[in-house]
Amino acid sequence: MSVEYDKETDTLLIKLKDVDKLDYAEEIGNAIVHFKDGEVVEIEILNASKVLCKEYLRLIPTIIFP
Repeated sequence: MSVEYDKETDTLLIKLKDVDKLDYAEEIGNAIVHFKDGEVVEIEILNASKVLCKEYLRLIPTIIFP
């Protein structure tokens, strides 16, 4: 599992499992949930600084998504 925050896009990505290719994704409120074989493998939180505590985001290394 890994957690990455992109300050430029204000997106938090939680990777629960590394997979080569995702099957599909569903947008649920401020989140996009990615699936592989019916299992949740990634969760993207959009507008993370508005949804999550800013102190929490400071603990996560800031990176740029590829």
